[in-house]
Amino acid sequence: MDRQVLVVTALVSAVCLVLSAGLVLAGDDAPPPPYLQTKVDGIGVSVVFDAAAVRSVLPPGIEPVDEMTGGINLYNAEEGYGLTPFSAFYIYVNIKGFDSAGGTKGRWMLQGVYGPETKVSEAIRKYFGFPVRAGESRRVTKDASTVGIGTLAGQEVVQLVVTPKPTTCKSGAGTLNYPGQLDTSRDIVVAQIPIAGELCEADPVSVDIMAPAGDPLHPLKPVKILGAIAFKNLASAWAPPVSAQQVKAQVSRPE
Repeated sequence: MDRQVLVVTALVSAVCLVLSAGLVLAGDDAPPPPYLQTKVDGIGVSVVFDAAAVRSVLPPGIEPVDEMTGGINLYNAEEGYGLTPFSAFYIYVNIKGFDSAGGTKGRWMLQGVYGPETKVSEAIRKYFGFPVRAGESRRVTKDASTVGIGTLAGQEVVQLVVTPKPTTCKSGAGTLNYPGQLDTSRDIVVAQIPIAGELCEADPVSVDIMAPAGDPLHPLKPVKILGAIAFKNLASAWAPPVSAQQVKAQVSRPE
């Protein structure tokens, strides 16, 4: 009996040590991927960008779609592993040659803000090559609309307003490909991100980019709004990225 007690005590102590180590790591610095995000809620708008503004920030070999379509997503992720909790917004353009398994065009992140803790944006830049800075986002309800506000260095720089249609919400799932360029090697790598959750139709109301002249966000003001979406209780996983060559081979592989 005493032996059983000792064994149980040792196992409990070992588990506590592992959990404590994990909690310290999560508090002090973000671990390398994979990451998991759950309880993800937010809004998004699909837009058309100015061609010159987009092409001026794309690296060689990354070609936007002819229509210059893309979007702005603003959300928060409450639970998960590695980075959560955090809030974010980012602006992306659809690109050629990096289609996901379901046929969705690849997305190149033009600018993004993640945080508010700097460890979140630093990890995303380091491991995925996305051009993100530390900041945060929030959403408020005004009448029947949702107002999403993105903040950078204490200044409101992005505002999205959409009117969700709660009766249209449906469960959905898919994968999205987000290429990025690593700061150190300048290699193009691709985050292949599966998502699942509730997707709801929404009417777009307005999109405002309020960043001052000289900020990388400033030139990315959309020239046209195409549509909107609301999402809730999403889950997504960010595995370590793969090489661009591997994804292009998948896209070009004959059926």
